[in-house]
Amino acid sequence: MEFRVDVMGYTASRPHTCRMEIAAPTLQGGSSPMKTAVDALALADLATPAPGIWERVRVRFYRDNNVEATRVLSREQVVSRVYRARAQHYGSDPHGVAEVPPLSLALTDSVNFFQFHFVTANRSNSAKPCRLIGCAHPTLLALLRYRSTRLFVDGTFRCVSASFEQCVTVMVHNKASQIFVQVFHILSTSKPSDAYWDILNFVAQATDQRLALVQVVTAFEPAHIGEVLLQFPEADVVGCLFHFNQAVARAMRRPHVPSSESRLAMARGCLDMLTVIPVNKISQHGIRWVDGGIRRRCEADYISFSSEK
Repeated sequence: MEFRVDVMGYTASRPHTCRMEIAAPTLQGGSSPMKTAVDALALADLATPAPGIWERVRVRFYRDNNVEATRVLSREQVVSRVYRARAQHYGSDPHGVAEVPPLSLALTDSVNFFQFHFVTANRSNSAKPCRLIGCAHPTLLALLRYRSTRLFVDGTFRCVSASFEQCVTVMVHNKASQIFVQVFHILSTSKPSDAYWDILNFVAQATDQRLALVQVVTAFEPAHIGEVLLQFPEADVVGCLFHFNQAVARAMRRPHVPSSESRLAMARGCLDMLTVIPVNKISQHGIRWVDGGIRRRCEADYISFSSEK
């Protein structure tokens, strides 16, 4: 307030703000570009979860110190749109993402890396069907069509996706490089013998039934060996010594056998001799021979021998 002599009274020194015209904020229509960006990221980058996509579009469309009100999507709207876009493109089944591009294609070539998706009833657990998803590069599939082919079937990989129990890798011996090349990667939700038969059957179908094997190297598991002999009776089945040693080492760790003693039993010429003894002689002669060899090694290293668990 200000006292003025000419009017002999108080007057306001500043005009009232309520009488000033305030410019209405303008709205920038940004929802359509934001929707387009969310849809593109949801389909192109499946490794990023929905909250991660929200963070990326938030940095792009939510500007700091913005004097204009911007019409954009909220966090809940972005997350919901990501799930909806992926469900419409890949289907509601989470396993369907491997059947359509971009995940069905090879990393550097526009060819199908995805080969098959097969679901059967699980005899041991009717509530959980057996699911197989197989992937292979078409160029490497040509190596399976040569005559006198040697396969290496490995099912010991433990790093698998959620809801799967096993990753079976099928390798073929490349005669040009003299090394085994990985051809098939097959995810399985269970480990019954029927699943191994289906895996070998799909590998044969990928070659148009032209798979002519002379040798199959696999683990020392009855399910593996039995299904290989059933599917390819003309092939020689060879057990993998590395897988045998892995199984023996895990069996020794369960009762907490010291590593020094387990190395003694797994030394060359001891337990590995069971892999070359005829099957009908293992229980009577093989076990007795291995037991005597372990005793002699313990005596030489001054280690007490005990058969108690």
